Amino acid sequence: MYTKRCEDVPAIRADDEINIGTYYQIIPRDMTRNKNFNITIEKYDRKGRVFAHDHGKDAPYPNGEQCFFILKGKARVRLADEEKVLHEREIVYVPMGVEHEVWPEADEVEILTLSVWSDERKDDR
Repeated sequence: MYTKRCEDVPAIRADDEINIGTYYQIIPRDMTRNKNFNITIEKYDRKGRVFAHDHGKDAPYPNGEQCFFILKGKARVRLADEEKVLHEREIVYVPMGVEHEVWPEADEVEILTLSVWSDERKDDR
């Protein structure tokens, strides 16, 4: 049985074309059989964000679907041309190929992210 406390998982700082923030790989890809599934907790302050991107066939992690569940704070989420502020205990589903971005609407936001890909990823995240 695998159990893990978030505090026991190393923090990974991201500052790239996809996001600026800190994330924790709670269920890392190398632990799963198909290598195309992971669960992360992502933390963003007012300066952090997930930049607009999609998971289309040419993306670093192609043909992916995601769910964002707000654990703490609130975040603005944009999917294609629709935008909404999510509060604690709200979730949003990001379909494959849909451009999306996320940014904090509070001093700090924590998001539980579930990601699944149908193709091999081209990065290590």
